[in-house]
Amino acid sequence: MAVSVTSHIEDALYAVKDYVEGGFSTYLEAMDALKDDGLALDDIKAHVVGDMEALKQSRHPMAFYYPTEITVEPLDLGEDEIRMELYLAIVLKGADGDKLTMKALRYSECLRQLVNADHTLGGACDYARVSRVNYYASEPGAENLMEIESMLSVILTVTN
Repeated sequence: MAVSVTSHIEDALYAVKDYVEGGFSTYLEAMDALKDDGLALDDIKAHVVGDMEALKQSRHPMAFYYPTEITVEPLDLGEDEIRMELYLAIVLKGADGDKLTMKALRYSECLRQLVNADHTLGGACDYARVSRVNYYASEPGAENLMEIESMLSVILTVTN
């Protein structure tokens, strides 16, 4: 029985989540030690696939994973190349505006370093990179919230 491309995509999505979840705190600790300015970076308390509502309800830093664009290119000998744009949002809450902005920059730098340390993301894919980062702050007067929207470009080759 052939495994569907959808199964490979789902497996890759969860493998990317597991890689980030397993290694992110090490980079946060290193960033805290490097900066040593009292602006502590809290570990991400939950890594969630597909449930944006959970992010809105949490008081702690959370990460949200969602594939936004997937292309499949047939290769020779029964293989496919899958390219996936993976939206990875980290939501921070509670600090004042300047501190929240500095935290957001540091979290995104930790993600970039984590991905650059192993472009296969622990064997989850053939190659991955952070291709884009956007920052979104809450409206003035609303709860202090910052969303770091990172786009991971992920490539994997699968056998059908």
